Amino acid sequence: MEREWSGLRTPESPYFSATSQHAIANAYDIICVGLTPQEMQAIIQEKYQRFNIGGLEIAPSWTHIDWRFNPDQELTVFHLT
Repeated sequence: MEREWSGLRTPESPYFSATSQHAIANAYDIICVGLTPQEMQAIIQEKYQRFNIGGLEIAPSWTHIDWRFNPDQELTVFHLT
């Protein structure tokens, strides 16, 4: 995926989806220098409440985080398909 579409995805983006958290500037796909995606995902799973993170995508080469509303305040974890 092109890094220019890691945050907000407008209709001009080849990755746009109207139902995506990216479409409402509520999500980021990140790569952390010095950490593997798996290490970053483990940190987020431990500390998500501190940063109000609502969603985490388990992806092989990046980490997706978003701030979706979860009434139970649990982290929604999903896997790249």
